[in-house]
Amino acid sequence: MVDSTSETPRSPEAETLHRLEVLKWLKSNDELARISLRLRVFDDAELLPGFVKTFGLAPEEVSVLEAATRRANARMTDLFVAAAKVRVAEDNSRAWVEVPALPAAGGQVYDELLQVFRTTMGPSRMPYFEEFAADSFEHAFGNFGVRESSFELQRKTIGNGQTKFSI
Repeated sequence: MVDSTSETPRSPEAETLHRLEVLKWLKSNDELARISLRLRVFDDAELLPGFVKTFGLAPEEVSVLEAATRRANARMTDLFVAAAKVRVAEDNSRAWVEVPALPAAGGQVYDELLQVFRTTMGPSRMPYFEEFAADSFEHAFGNFGVRESSFELQRKTIGNGQTKFSI
């Protein structure tokens, strides 16, 4: 057993890599194989504090990544809005929205955003990002338009005359 009080303090970079290696070990441990280890990256366009800490991101790195994330989010929204087809019921109580797959345009946004992450996180942290956060990253942007999507919007007037929308 190692006395933790006698350990040499780690540099911030070494501490980050240690945390990431522990995650990798947890994922590879046979007894823990049932655990799905996936890190959430975003809450809207902001990086989650747990993600920032786990990857040891400095404030300037967070700023760069969040700015790139906001740009990518705006671009994907513009692509989805421009491509969406909307049908409205005759009584205006429902609308159906269909967005076709946009693999080329969405792929370009994905490639550009991922390059910012690669450049900012560097070669020591990026493999861990790809292993633990890539699914969450892609999901946060509607999988960058790889699949078509659709939804129904319903409008109801409730008792006090207010309008309620449901998706």
